[in-house]
Amino acid sequence: MAMLEAEVLGIHASQHVDEIKKSATNPEVRGFLGLEENFGKKLGVDNEWAYRIVKEVGSYGENYDKYSSAR
Repeated sequence: MAMLEAEVLGIHASQHVDEIKKSATNPEVRGFLGLEENFGKKLGVDNEWAYRIVKEVGSYGENYDKYSSAR
């Protein structure tokens, strides 16, 4: 779900997630990347869990493009 939410929030590429994290002003994006709120704590994980998924794996669209063209 984190990969899909990244797409919804406009975080489309893992190589740009650090730049987005530094400049994010949208509260939803900031919360998703672990900069605000304590959403991770409610799930029993740290607040940067979604950030790490996008950083390491990428967004849904990024993976779709990568693996759908591999056929």
